[in-house]
Amino acid sequence: MTISRIIIDVDEELKEIESRLKLLLTTPKGTMPMDREYGIDFEAIIDKPLNVAENCYATEVIKAVGAYETNVNTVNVECRPTSESSFEAIITLARKEATQWD
Repeated sequence: MTISRIIIDVDEELKEIESRLKLLLTTPKGTMPMDREYGIDFEAIIDKPLNVAENCYATEVIKAVGAYETNVNTVNVECRPTSESSFEAIITLARKEATQWD
């Protein structure tokens, strides 16, 4: 299973961190020096059936964004098959609303 394309959908106020999000969501976990947890565990996705791979990828995105971009929420991760062995991911993110505890 491969990911043919990743589309990151952010609103205008998140454009300044879009490049950080792209790096986070395309970096294989274990390859970032000094932070081996950074990125996505693509090994958990490879060789899985399409529906399982899509769910694993969505889970990885939610965990990575929650850990490394704490001012952003993952709104949606939509996976669309592009062939029998690949899909494209459309990731929608939004800035977290401030709370009285922030």
